[in-house]
Amino acid sequence: MDLLLNDLRLAARGYLRRPGFTAVAVLALSLGIGANVAIFSVFHAVLLRPLPFEEPDRLVAIWEKNPERGWHQAQVAAANYLDWREQASGFSDMAACNDWLVERSLMIDGEPAIVRGNQVTGNFFEVLGVSPLHGSGFADRHTWSGEPAVTVLAFGLWQRIFGGDPGAVGKVLELGGVAHEILGIMPEGFEAPFQSPELWLPTAWDPESRQQVWFRRAHGLRAVGRLSAGVDLAQAEAELVGIAARLEATYPETNVEMGVGLTSLQEWIVGDSRRPLQILMVAVGLVLLVACANVANMLLARAAGRRSEMAIRQALGGSRSRLALQGLIESLLLASVGGALGLVAGIAAIRPLLAMSPEDLPRLEQFTIDGTLVLFTVGLTILATIAFGVLPALRATAATPASRLAVARRGVSPGRSSQTAVKWLVATEMALTLPLVVGAGLIVRTVWHLTQVEPGFAPDRVLVASVGLPATRYSEDAEVTGFYRRLIEDLRAQPGIEHAAMSSRLPFGNQRWSSDFTAEGWSADRYGVGVRHDEVTPGLFQTMGVPLLRGRDFELSDDLESPLVVIVNQALADRYFPGTDPIGRRIAFDRVAGADSVWRTIVGVVGNVRRESLAVEEKPSFYAPVLQDWTRQLHLLVRTEGDPMAALAPVRERLRILDPTLPLFDVTTLEKVVASAAARERFLLALLSAFAGVALVLAAVGVFGVVSYSTTRRTREIGIRMALGAHRGSVARLILRQGLAPVIAGIAAGLLIAVLTVRSLASMLFGVAPFDPLTFVAVVVLLLSAAVLACALPARRATRVDAVAALRSE
Repeated sequence: MDLLLNDLRLAARGYLRRPGFTAVAVLALSLGIGANVAIFSVFHAVLLRPLPFEEPDRLVAIWEKNPERGWHQAQVAAANYLDWREQASGFSDMAACNDWLVERSLMIDGEPAIVRGNQVTGNFFEVLGVSPLHGSGFADRHTWSGEPAVTVLAFGLWQRIFGGDPGAVGKVLELGGVAHEILGIMPEGFEAPFQSPELWLPTAWDPESRQQVWFRRAHGLRAVGRLSAGVDLAQAEAELVGIAARLEATYPETNVEMGVGLTSLQEWIVGDSRRPLQILMVAVGLVLLVACANVANMLLARAAGRRSEMAIRQALGGSRSRLALQGLIESLLLASVGGALGLVAGIAAIRPLLAMSPEDLPRLEQFTIDGTLVLFTVGLTILATIAFGVLPALRATAATPASRLAVARRGVSPGRSSQTAVKWLVATEMALTLPLVVGAGLIVRTVWHLTQVEPGFAPDRVLVASVGLPATRYSEDAEVTGFYRRLIEDLRAQPGIEHAAMSSRLPFGNQRWSSDFTAEGWSADRYGVGVRHDEVTPGLFQTMGVPLLRGRDFELSDDLESPLVVIVNQALADRYFPGTDPIGRRIAFDRVAGADSVWRTIVGVVGNVRRESLAVEEKPSFYAPVLQDWTRQLHLLVRTEGDPMAALAPVRERLRILDPTLPLFDVTTLEKVVASAAARERFLLALLSAFAGVALVLAAVGVFGVVSYSTTRRTREIGIRMALGAHRGSVARLILRQGLAPVIAGIAAGLLIAVLTVRSLASMLFGVAPFDPLTFVAVVVLLLSAAVLACALPARRATRVDAVAALRSE
């Protein structure tokens, strides 16, 4: 221990004597370690932390698939779920919840507000194995109607309304005008799978619904199952596949080609977030390796200046192993300081990192700063010490004391083996940097291509908000449609508002439903499959800037007293009515028309709107007038003459006049909705670009340091060359050629690494191939340019060497 402490004191004094060297090395290490700490914190929260449920490895997500409809991991039909639960023996139990959140209005501090709830089966919390913090959860009987209205609150809503009072259990909360008894409070940090609501409500299905066709046709549930003891995922899936086959034979009207599949609940929740986070972890790992190579180069240069010291130590009896150990201790001290600063910087970067993360990145609510981050930093510090400290320590003790004293006395350049090690490190830095810059370049091009996509509408100057009508006060269709009609008419009359309309769905949202359809005159084997639906008010297309291609728009007269009409998009017209005009054709939302089919007439064709994703072409879609096919919750869209947020006050005022108890919620702009469609790509772009930039700067600094040090050590040689008649240009070319040789080798190796790794980005690219030649060429040019600039200053300094002064100094 005395020897260790003595070595640490010597190392500290040595570093303090060279503050510039120490600051640069510590900065490089702290940047690399800090970036790793920040990304690992998110990586750990999303991918590694166990789910906060009882025996989470036995929980599985259950989903349906249908190749005819293009469904994979689709929502579950309620009737199918109930049959699985009753017939499958490989599960101790199953539960389900709606795959959407319902909005309920309530008064908080005298102001109308909206809370979001998820409807779940009565055994939902029991299957997850989570008990409420206070009170109780639902019972199995709450799955069905006939029970009093009850609710279970999330911890956050409980704190917001009741200030954490345990006495809230048993109180009544009026949600949407209906009194609900509070049964329980869920614990802090509990995050349910599939949805993250502020409260939970029971499904309360009507028992008679189970015999209805729609109960098996409507797919809107997410199901979770707990495997029985001794049953693995493959066995449980095989059993469910057999049940699904029997259901297909029993219910051919709804279950044709309807399959089933299982996924571990952890894997389901992580979803497609795994690949971007893995890429980011690899990226920060490369940044740290580049930083280590940079510090190793600096230590090799420092070791060359300590040749006399090392020779004297060996001559006085110091063994090579003892001197190498001292070198590693010096490296450990350097890494420890960099690691400590990196931990502080990484923790400081976590909050901004979480703030810029996409909203659909799961499990971020479970993030905590704990001992795991400290252990990760300690492990990373030890690995970094080995990565940058071993080679300099070995090189420092490689030669005999006599040779070292001779070199130090003559002041000549270090040997060829030492120069080779330095060049290899430079090549390594370039080889590690190039894949990072290529990845960032591909994401840059992806985001650029996404910004060039025409979404099919004009998002500028459009305010977006949501309005929901409680069933207790708006129970009749005339009350619902009358409210919407008055609101739209009032808003259109306001100054500064050009158009106003409402829609049941917004672009890029996950709220959608689809159905089959048939057209009048089609044979029984001809039908449309999985066509999207949207309910809108008159003027929606004008408000959003969607072109009306043929026919007419909806009118206020298209209500329940008039013939039913629809408008279709161009994708539907092209696919199902090619070469013909669909205007005037009658359609029904049935695969095969029957006596009870409801017929609607196509009155218009509008342009395609990318509503699923900017990267996905619009699918065939129907639009129905809200006044004929109404729903109690709609999105309000208001096109303004100027800043859309300036219209928020008059919109709130008109809504308050019509109904002061209704809140306006989810206020945003259509431009922000469009921007959110590429949020994941922008997140990846920001981080990859930052990491690539850090790696590029470190690599350039490494090249500069190596060439500068080599040039300084070769002052005598350069003086002799110039004394013998060498031109300044030839000396500069010599320095550049020797400095760029390892750079070119590293770029060649980096190209090979990039070719082998960019395939991992394929699923996140749009409009650009993983092996895009333009990106690769641009990156190579960028790295070569940075290396040339890094070599230029030492080369210029070499050309100004005074031959006489250089020789006289010898």
